[in-house]
Amino acid sequence: MTSKTCTGFCMFSVLRRYWLLLGMMVLTVALLFILLYFSVRATFIKGVREYAIFVSSFVASQLNAEDIRQINGPEDMVKEAYLRVQRYLVSVKKLDKDIKYIYIMRHSSSPNAKPTDFEYVVDLPVIDFNENGVIDEDEKKMELPKTHYDASRYPALMNSYEKASADEDVSPDPPYPDLLSAYCPIKDAKGQTVAIVGH
Repeated sequence: MTSKTCTGFCMFSVLRRYWLLLGMMVLTVALLFILLYFSVRATFIKGVREYAIFVSSFVASQLNAEDIRQINGPEDMVKEAYLRVQRYLVSVKKLDKDIKYIYIMRHSSSPNAKPTDFEYVVDLPVIDFNENGVIDEDEKKMELPKTHYDASRYPALMNSYEKASADEDVSPDPPYPDLLSAYCPIKDAKGQTVAIVGH
């Protein structure tokens, strides 16, 4: 082996070790970044869930179960009970800008309803909540009482008749945007759940 060949081989070996070391460093930094990202994200999601459950629990505690019982279809939207509940939901939404939607649902009253079938009781009205002078797309939708909702993809919603809970993570809910929602039972004086509040 000539001196020239040895020099070329040694240079190749050094370069190879250099790139291998650099690659390992980049991979280590990338793995640390990924671990940090998921750790921070999990902490953030946990905080959001806890806050959302607190809000839904507080809202549920302020609602009158007898008002909810008076709302059984679109014809009841003129009743003072409906208007009173809706006004309260509007005031909550205006106080907390992080709330995208807030509504009241209950198990579907349809005769052949499955346990996963829910229906709206009260929803937010069509209002320019962000006060930009325009009714935006996410402000246009108002669900009428008895409008069907399939809760099969949301175990936290289905379990909320028993206790306050929240989705485990942000999830799609077409035609609504991706959200993380919390739910709490609305109980009467005897402790019976009449509906749930969600947001």
